[in-house]
This record gives sequence, C-alpha cells and structure tokens, in this order.
Amino acid sequence: MNKTKLAGTLGLCMRSGNLRCGAMATDDAIKKGKAVLILLTSDAAPSHRVHLEHIAPGAEVADIGADSSFMLGSVGRSCCIAAVTDKNFVTPIKNSLMEE
Repeated sequence: MNKTKLAGTLGLCMRSGNLRCGAMATDDAIKKGKAVLILLTSDAAPSHRVHLEHIAPGAEVADIGADSSFMLGSVGRSCCIAAVTDKNFVTPIKNSLMEE
C-alpha cells in the first residue's frame, strides 16, 4: 500500500465532500444509495463488517490496512469506517491500496 498516495486521495475526497466518516454517516450514505466504496480500517470492530453485510449485501468494501490514526492524519477525523460517495475516487483509492 502506498500510504502517501492513499492519504492524499482520502484528504482530497474529504475536502470535496465525498467521504462520510463514521458508522452513522456511512449507514446514511448506504441507505441513500450514495456509497460507492466502503473503507474499513484494521482496527474496525468485526461487528462493522457484519452490520455491512446486513444493510448493504454485495457492497464493495476495501480494507485499507491501516488503523484509525491513519484516517485522523489523512482526513482530520479518527474513524474505523468510511463511505466514498463519488465513483471518481474509487480507482485512485484502489490503486493506492495495491501499490507497494
């Protein structure tokens, strides 16, 4: 994972208003049909994934391989779950996760 690129992309996503941080904001984005990618940190509770399977079966979920402190540094909020609401950010985020 290229943490620098991922942090930059997530920060841009947040500043543009296309990232919902936290369980309640993610649930809201899912229920409104706006979530295109759901991000989970390494320290997210297992109940988050189970909850996602119930409210959004088949949703695209990506484990970012970093903890919530990484999110704090990237987007200014410490959260374990987040929803990306703009499809244009999905490819850059996935590419950052696959890079070394």
